[in-house]
Amino acid sequence: MTSNTDPGAGVTAHVDTAFAHDAVLDSAGCAACGAGLVSAAAFCGSCGHRRGAPVSPAETVMSPLPTAPSVKVSLTLQPLIAWAREPGFWRGWVGPFALFAVAPFALLQASGETESRVIATGFAVYFALLWGLVLHRVIAPEPQDRWLLVRISLFTAFVGTALAIAIEEWVLSDAPQLPDYVFGVGLPEEAVKALPVLLFVFLSRRSWTPRTFIFAGVVSGLTFGAVEAISYTGLYEQLSDLGAGTYGDMTAATIWRLLSGGLFHGCLAGVLAYFIGLAYWYRRSAVVLVALGLGLVSVLHGLYDDLSGGWLGTAVAGFTIVVFAAYVRIGDEIALRLGEPDQQRPAALTGGAR
Repeated sequence: MTSNTDPGAGVTAHVDTAFAHDAVLDSAGCAACGAGLVSAAAFCGSCGHRRGAPVSPAETVMSPLPTAPSVKVSLTLQPLIAWAREPGFWRGWVGPFALFAVAPFALLQASGETESRVIATGFAVYFALLWGLVLHRVIAPEPQDRWLLVRISLFTAFVGTALAIAIEEWVLSDAPQLPDYVFGVGLPEEAVKALPVLLFVFLSRRSWTPRTFIFAGVVSGLTFGAVEAISYTGLYEQLSDLGAGTYGDMTAATIWRLLSGGLFHGCLAGVLAYFIGLAYWYRRSAVVLVALGLGLVSVLHGLYDDLSGGWLGTAVAGFTIVVFAAYVRIGDEIALRLGEPDQQRPAALTGGAR
């Protein structure tokens, strides 16, 4: 009688049962590849390595990476709301970076809708603020009232520039030479940039370190350079219309005025302001110190104006910026080496050079 039962079924069931019994994974895993090992197996079923045998470098393989969990696409991936919810989210450098990066696009878009003088004003203010932010980080002055910097800027913009123009029109000749540039341009411009530093910092009730005097001078110089750049931009436009210069020359001059002219004025004013800061602490030598600073920056200013058409002018500008950087770097050390000041030293200065 033929049975309907598969004769191999018993054998298959026995084998499956035996395999299920033996297929217990060893928690240690394969020493070569890390794959799971059946407890009764003598060799790894993944790489063939013998259980317990030393692993050669050739047998070592990278373990597979775990499967990454799925990411739910939602508003969680956008950063703006979370950033805005942070307390003081505009602090640090990320917020100002975003503002200064976007501003030129807005100024460029507005350039086709307004007069060139308005656009020049926008870019002049933009670069003055940008350099001011950078130099504040470089100089690291003491914390000061923001209204102090506003007063310095407003005084220079409306009073200082008007005084400088009046003096230059009265003193400067039609064919200026080096002495004219020194005494007719450099001296009056550097003096009017120093006036708000004297009025609002030197004569204030609070004691400031020379480093803070430097930054106050930089703010005055950047403001003066911005106002000057606006005026020269209009002049360059008129000269270009008259065919007095090539379009490339006028464009290069305009870019230099807007981008670097204020920085040059700021460095010169910062050097003189440093001497004014020394004069505050060493009152008995105040006149000598201010005169030395004013003479130095007036000569550098006049030399640059006289030689600006060639590489010697570039060398003078580079030397001026290096001198400014040197006073920023070791100005505190110089102030300490001058001797015992007539005023009590501020805490920021007694610690030595930065």
